[in-house]
Amino acid sequence: MAFDAEVPPAERDAAMAEHLAAARRARPEALFLVITGGLHAVRAASPDFEPMAARLAALLDPSRVVSLRLAHAGGDACRTSGWMRSRAAVRAGGGNDDGR
Repeated sequence: MAFDAEVPPAERDAAMAEHLAAARRARPEALFLVITGGLHAVRAASPDFEPMAARLAALLDPSRVVSLRLAHAGGDACRTSGWMRSRAAVRAGGGNDDGR
């Protein structure tokens, strides 16, 4: 199912989590595999931002929300985009890109 939302950027992660939580409540017996990336998959909220996965864990049983981090980029488009180069620059600078 598509779960993105046509809302202002500041409300996007919350709206996506709400869509997924509603679908989960409608079909509690179903297996849900949500494929997302970047900050949407981070489970730790900060004072300035609550990622979709963090909001989803708050809406559902948090033990049922798992976030995996891949050690490499996805397809060629991800590796060559400015977005991926900027994330690589953050990691090269000694920090990481998920706020921890």
